[in-house]
Amino acid sequence: MALFPNLGFNVEKSRDSRIRSTCPEIPNDRCQPMWNPRVITTDAVQNFLEKGGKLDYRPIHTPKGWNWELWAVQTNGAASPVISSKTGEARVFKSSDALVSFHMRIFPDAEGVWVPAPKSGQDEDTE
Repeated sequence: MALFPNLGFNVEKSRDSRIRSTCPEIPNDRCQPMWNPRVITTDAVQNFLEKGGKLDYRPIHTPKGWNWELWAVQTNGAASPVISSKTGEARVFKSSDALVSFHMRIFPDAEGVWVPAPKSGQDEDTE
């Protein structure tokens, strides 16, 4: 077991090679590894795609109109928002032009991209 006094917790390596932490002042159910759940940042998108992941653009309503949020869909179907490397917040496109420009940078050989519209029944007046 190794002690990291600056961080205030102990780390031990178990037989199955996973690192487990023991937090002396925090109950075990609240002491979780930092990599759970998995977070994808914008600077890791290309590597994520090379490993079989996919991108999804989801329309969201804001007071100024419709935007699109970037989501990472893992090979097992689990989806999570992509976090901007610059801001630390979910990556949001404020126009379809911005979405298309991003997509063309990531997929330079693509002939186009489908920009999803809000589901029927969702319009700016109802939310």
